Amino acid sequence: MGIDDACLRSFPPLYSPIPVPLGAPVFLGGNVVQRNAQSGESIIPRGRRQAGFSLIEILVSAAVTGVVATSAFYFLSSQNTMGARGNDLMRGVNLGKLKMDSLKVVAYDSLSAGTDTVTDRYVRSWHIGVMRDGAGVPNGRKTIELTVFWPLTGEQMVSFASLKSDDKFKESSP
Repeated sequence: MGIDDACLRSFPPLYSPIPVPLGAPVFLGGNVVQRNAQSGESIIPRGRRQAGFSLIEILVSAAVTGVVATSAFYFLSSQNTMGARGNDLMRGVNLGKLKMDSLKVVAYDSLSAGTDTVTDRYVRSWHIGVMRDGAGVPNGRKTIELTVFWPLTGEQMVSFASLKSDDKFKESSP
C-alpha cells in the first residue's frame, strides 16, 4: 500500500519540496493558512502575525532579570560582609590568645595592667586584679582580664579571663 502523489499534494508538509499552487490552502499544525494568489505571501489575520517580541514581553523579562540580579547581588554582598566579620573575629581571638599566653608566663610579682595596639586596628587591654580571702588578705592569686576590640568595623570585641598564682599553690607529687 503506497501513498499516491494526489494525497501528498493535498496535504504537503510544512517545508515540502512539492510545489503548492498559489491560492491553495496549506495545513500548518492544524491551522489552515491561505496564500495570496498574486504575491504568494500567507494571509494571516493581523492579530496572529508575530515578527518578534512585544514591548510588554521585553519589559517583563527586564523586570524579572532585575529582580534576580538584585537578589543575587544582595546575597553575595552579605556573604562577603559575613566573611569579613568572621575573619575579624578570628584575628581578634588569635591576638587575644597570644597576649593571654604571654601574660601567663610573666613572673607573678611582675604582672601588671596595660594596653597595646596591633596593626593599627586591634586594641588589646588587660587588667590585673589581686584575689583576697574572706578576711581581705591577698591569697596568692591574681585575675587576668583581657579584652580585644576593633572599633573600625563597629564595636566588636572579645574577652578572656584567667587566673595566675604564685608558686605556693603548685601541687606536689605524692
